Amino acid sequence: MRLGRNYELEVAREKLPMRPAGRARVTMGPKLASLLLALVLLSLLAFFFASDSFYVYEPTVLGSTLVSAEEIMRQTNMEGFSIFFMDPQELEEAISTLPDIREAEVQLSLPNRMMVNVRERQALVVLADWAGALRSGR
Repeated sequence: MRLGRNYELEVAREKLPMRPAGRARVTMGPKLASLLLALVLLSLLAFFFASDSFYVYEPTVLGSTLVSAEEIMRQTNMEGFSIFFMDPQELEEAISTLPDIREAEVQLSLPNRMMVNVRERQALVVLADWAGALRSGR
């Protein structure tokens, strides 16, 4: 249904309410909320990096009979480090340099768990009998 030309002209002439140009009003609501959110996130981040809850002091070592957990921790130089600064591959390489360790696998989990699964080398014993002949065994 068409209303006619007069209606369309009246709608076009209608004045919209306008504010004076010199008085632009700025709302602080969204900016303040964004600032508060940023502050909350920064404080959470600081808590995660500074809290003692995320520092590793003793690893859980599985599969090791010859090497103690203290020796593994000494080898990695990671005692008292935050779990966020540890790289499992670097830890595996450092632990694998121990003479009794063949292979190491490190898993890190929150909040402060470091699990080390190691495979030790098999000892090979070489004995010399009185005649000078060598005998080897496992």
